[in-house]
Amino acid sequence: MVVIDEFPYLVELDPGVVSLLQKVWDMYLSRRPDVVLILCGSSVGMMETEILSYRSPLYGRRTGQWRVDELEIPYLRAFVPGYASQDVLRVYGALGGVPAYLRHLDPSLGFLENVERLFFRRGAVLYEEAENLLRQELREPRNYKLVLEAVAGGRRRVSEVAAAMGLDKTTVSKYLDTLELLGVVGHEAPVLETPKTKKRLYYIKDNYFNFWFRYVHPNRDLVEADRGGRGSRGSLQGL
Repeated sequence: MVVIDEFPYLVELDPGVVSLLQKVWDMYLSRRPDVVLILCGSSVGMMETEILSYRSPLYGRRTGQWRVDELEIPYLRAFVPGYASQDVLRVYGALGGVPAYLRHLDPSLGFLENVERLFFRRGAVLYEEAENLLRQELREPRNYKLVLEAVAGGRRRVSEVAAAMGLDKTTVSKYLDTLELLGVVGHEAPVLETPKTKKRLYYIKDNYFNFWFRYVHPNRDLVEADRGGRGSRGSLQGL
């Protein structure tokens, strides 16, 4: 078994590695029944374009694909064994079920203390993660960030987001479709509409992104002024 983790990083260093791997597979590895090649990557967009898409040199050679989902709520208790059920849910609401985020929790600290330490300090591990992910996955991260700002601010219809950004609805719809493909946003139908209606109401589906855009981003001035603790205490009241 051959496992290459974070394959997109290798592609960024040398895009030709995909064609090289295709030749190695066709000429050698595919002829060996004892060899299983597994390519892993956290960049969903690049994995799809460089490996799964029709234009990829590796197209048609996969025998399966799996998307690794986040941990479900019951498994979060292993990271904070002393937390009450309510606080475990709050952790899930802020960090989702991503092990790479959850492992940074300090079980000896309370929920708000952990959140302040991970989000509301300059240089904190999750303080700029949302922007880093957008830059990693998307070609126009600034516009996607503006879309998410609008949705987090209560503008849930395409027309409302378009008006906030000063763009046409067709362009905004494409942005939302891409974010939905990545699992960052989702949509639901208004109560009196059929499920297939085009009158969609969008929301930020990813818990980490939702938390970041609702609570962290609006308080960045305080964080940059080293007053992030004040921002977290003020914005998280009642959470």
